[in-house]
Amino acid sequence: MRHLGNPDEARAFLRCDPPLWAWPLCTLGPREWPFVRLWADRAPNGNADAGVEDDQQPASGVWVFDHPAWGGSVQAFGDPRVLGEMLRGIPLPGRAFVRMLPSAEALLTARYRFDWLEPILRMHVAPDRLLLPPEVELVERLRQVDAHGLAALYAIWPESRFQTSRLRQGYQYMGIRRGGRIVAVAEQVLAARDDGLAVIQGVLVEPAYRGQGLGGAVTAALTAHLFEEGAREVVLDVRESNSAAQAAYGRIGYRPHATLLAGPGTSL
Repeated sequence: MRHLGNPDEARAFLRCDPPLWAWPLCTLGPREWPFVRLWADRAPNGNADAGVEDDQQPASGVWVFDHPAWGGSVQAFGDPRVLGEMLRGIPLPGRAFVRMLPSAEALLTARYRFDWLEPILRMHVAPDRLLLPPEVELVERLRQVDAHGLAALYAIWPESRFQTSRLRQGYQYMGIRRGGRIVAVAEQVLAARDDGLAVIQGVLVEPAYRGQGLGGAVTAALTAHLFEEGAREVVLDVRESNSAAQAAYGRIGYRPHATLLAGPGTSL
């Protein structure tokens, strides 16, 4: 086990699987790095001492983000035997949102009492797979002047963490209006520009307008915009139980990458 102590080392390791490690890759900037810790089971470019090539090594790692204002996050991916050894020696945040592969569930439930823990499907798309539905003609870029309209829409979603300040912080939004009111939105929250990676979340459609292709349209429009800005891959998460949303993302070119378990927990 190695603690990767600088952003270049961390990035080299995380690039082993950019869609899986999307959130950590997008949290390596100078503002975030002081709150990041990453442990990996091997050197980023292979374990030369063991004489094993890089592509034969499991990419196991534990990523911890513990910010006094933004809160804690833990991600654990890879061989559960290796992760078990890592987690025995790693201090974890007292409160964190955790993402893990299902094989690591026993390890993390031994460290956290979860409010809820559910299967999440991670999906991703590259420019050559993106399909734009006709409804993208209804989509527009949303800006600071739309903050209150966005807040009103996100207010119907209890799990939303939307704040109007996000528009000043660089978050990007695409939406659709009906009668002057925003009824569908997609949000870009993170990006790793050096790695050509971006993350979409916060896709929401007002209940009365669901089933009309609006969620897929705002997601496709925002994805296309991120590709125009230089992204080479865009990632999003969707509940495994939400088959309608999965189908909508599939129709615009997104493909499944991995099933994760995710949820907020308090350390035991």
